[in-house]
Amino acid sequence: MNSHDEINLLLRAGAGLLVRRDHPHLAGSLDWLVREGRLAAVLPGLYAIPEITSSWQTRAKALALRHRDAVLLGAAAARISYWPEAPLDYIEAAIPYLVKPQPGFKFNRRHIAAELITERDGLRYSIPALTAVDLRRSCVATLLMWHCGLERRLCVACTTRCG
Repeated sequence: MNSHDEINLLLRAGAGLLVRRDHPHLAGSLDWLVREGRLAAVLPGLYAIPEITSSWQTRAKALALRHRDAVLLGAAAARISYWPEAPLDYIEAAIPYLVKPQPGFKFNRRHIAAELITERDGLRYSIPALTAVDLRRSCVATLLMWHCGLERRLCVACTTRCG
């Protein structure tokens, strides 16, 4: 079996994801497939076929493979547990150590107590009660930023008009 066949088998076995660190003998072939556009990095060292790299499920699974202690938060946790249509712009996760920012992800250096974590299909995520609190906090922050921005624009307009 050649390396490309092995990579295809590994992608099928890994639900479309391949972890580079688990297969160091394939490094050259993985690099070549990425250069050719036949594979794309979801996170550093995690590859998938380009057609699935933007799906939230692929990104969540990649996060779980890359950072085994990560806990999905916010909309990603809501989609898994109780709100499948939750608006999702990025995958948010709590990780107890500093992680380099990555496109499509938001990492919080935060420890989540074990009793506030649940797991399904290899994904660790916050229980619905914590998810709701995090989503509410996020919504309030967004509304405050929007309100303050609007208020500032009104003040500028008022000052300009009224002198």
